[in-house]
Amino acid sequence: MRAINTEDKLKSLSYLVEGKRGSVVERLSEKLKALIWTGELPGGFVFPNENDFCKYLGVGRSTLRETYKVLQSAGMITRTKRGTYVNDNDVIVANMPYDMVIGMADYAELLEFRVSLEKDVAFFAAQRATADSIERLKSDLEKMAQNIDDVKKLTLYDTMFHLEIARSSQNLLFSRTLGCLMDAFSKTVSRNFNADVAVRHRAIEYHRQILEAIENNNPEIARRVMAEHLLDVVRVSESI
Repeated sequence: MRAINTEDKLKSLSYLVEGKRGSVVERLSEKLKALIWTGELPGGFVFPNENDFCKYLGVGRSTLRETYKVLQSAGMITRTKRGTYVNDNDVIVANMPYDMVIGMADYAELLEFRVSLEKDVAFFAAQRATADSIERLKSDLEKMAQNIDDVKKLTLYDTMFHLEIARSSQNLLFSRTLGCLMDAFSKTVSRNFNADVAVRHRAIEYHRQILEAIENNNPEIARRVMAEHLLDVVRVSESI
């Protein structure tokens, strides 16, 4: 544990409790999480003693202690008799709930991770999809085509199609991980669909080819087309 002299900076952090949404504990804990995750409060940083920190923030000791409980349960800090300090990044990531890690990740990292993950999800789905799964995929694709002019519904059925592929892989880790990722990507998909109607038609065609590969038990084609589809999503997103 190393003490880092940023106490002067903390003396001006009363803004951390400002805001109208949520309780003081919720606002303070979320803002401190952001400072820790971005490295503004780095691993090893030792917080001031409780009395001083409460004075800097303009809060009571019970509020600060509840905030520390939230940060500690997220694996971000450690409390000892010698003081409260920020954990190193590898400790934070190891203890952080997976959906929180995804929420904190850089968008470029998310894109790279999704392309890498989902092409292999499609590979296994083409080997393991049941007749019921294939029927659900067909239904989702049909609804995508029917709602090509309704971006909200198109985005919904696009998401359902990808999640069904994950379920078809019959791998719980794939399904849970992709479920967390899809929430982070829904806005991007919607924005892409709004950008150009050609993007919507292209997405439906990619989905049709993926479904065909899964139905024909052709994992290599399923993986290749899924990769092409997601790289197209990346290209459109970067061009907007």
